Amino acid sequence: QHCAEHAVRLRRRLMADVSPAETVLALLKADLGVTHTKRDEYFAALITAAAKMLRTEGVVLDLSDQADQLLLEMYAAHLHERRQQPTMAMPRYLRAKINNRLCHQQMQG
Repeated sequence: QHCAEHAVRLRRRLMADVSPAETVLALLKADLGVTHTKRDEYFAALITAAAKMLRTEGVVLDLSDQADQLLLEMYAAHLHERRQQPTMAMPRYLRAKINNRLCHQQMQG
């Protein structure tokens, strides 16, 4: 248990030096298996587009919240995948996460 607590403290200290935008970019690249920086500008544009689309759906993101960072990353990954398969529908898990986020948002007022 001590090792797990130490790992959490270390992760928090490391993440404190990273902006939310950099975190979302790193999550997206990890999800897509990308290790180079050649397409970072494209991935950043995808993240920006995903944030705008989520706002259009009524989601107000708090990028200091890890759950919102992951939601944004998942939406950006979906946009990337849809580019290769234009007829691909939004995955159910992503629609459910968006709906859950909207419900949570409405409950908070």
